[in-house]
Amino acid sequence: MLDQTANEPSSTSASLPADIEENTNKGRVTNNANVKKERDIHPSGTRIRVRRYRPSDSEPVRELFKVGMGYGAGSPRILALKATYTAPLSLMSYSISTLGILLAARASSNRNKYLGVGLSLAGCAFVAAYRQLMSNGYLSYINASLNDDLKDIAQHYEMKPIPRADDKDTVEYAPSGTSCFWVAEAYPEDFESGPNAEVVGSIALDASTAPDDNSIAELRRMVVSPTQRRRGVAGMLVQTLIDHARNHGIKTVTLTTSSYQPTAVLMYEKFGWVLQKKLAISLMLDKITLLVYNLDVTKA
Repeated sequence: MLDQTANEPSSTSASLPADIEENTNKGRVTNNANVKKERDIHPSGTRIRVRRYRPSDSEPVRELFKVGMGYGAGSPRILALKATYTAPLSLMSYSISTLGILLAARASSNRNKYLGVGLSLAGCAFVAAYRQLMSNGYLSYINASLNDDLKDIAQHYEMKPIPRADDKDTVEYAPSGTSCFWVAEAYPEDFESGPNAEVVGSIALDASTAPDDNSIAELRRMVVSPTQRRRGVAGMLVQTLIDHARNHGIKTVTLTTSSYQPTAVLMYEKFGWVLQKKLAISLMLDKITLLVYNLDVTKA
């Protein structure tokens, strides 16, 4: 397991050290003096750190969500579209197209030839329409998310601006309650932040999804850039969230993922999440299996 992050200041704190509560590849970061020596370097030549959301992260987070969920390699939308090639509806369409080709090839009359061509084209058109409807379903979900909590992250996750102790002109956000939003940031070894840093991951703990039970919160917006996957970024983000949940008295962290996110499912299970139920939901002409997991924070 990764090292625990530093404890967060309360919402009444007057200032925040620049790098407090960052989960890094090595050790615990407590102040600027030891940040550089305690951060590990990835094979790509960049360092990775997890920190709380800042105002300047809004657009990078939104773009990352679109890529991670819809357009990037290995995203749920791309995996779902690949799965349509072997789905029962597509296999039926292939049969119709094949039948049409055979009918056209062996037709003894123009009528049968045109019928065969029509069947062949109809089968191809159905597969194309099926894939388009599946794609539209995912894009609708992405757009709905961008207009939900990702529209104003600080407001939804109740994060309040406070000045940094080392830079009064730079605003940091700290959680005013249990909810919080974090980003994973990649940056060259010689730079701490600024234009050389890139947001490559995100994760959120949302307590508003269980307003009647202060011991329950939900993991949301877990995304890692396709360029940074399989480098431990997701694990750093998840460990940061678990530590925060434990420190704020959360006993259960729920999450919902899909059957088109197998790598994420394996990671969640390694961290201790246990499958509670499966939900089949209709998405256009197909069904997607949603997986609902719970983590007992007291045992994590």
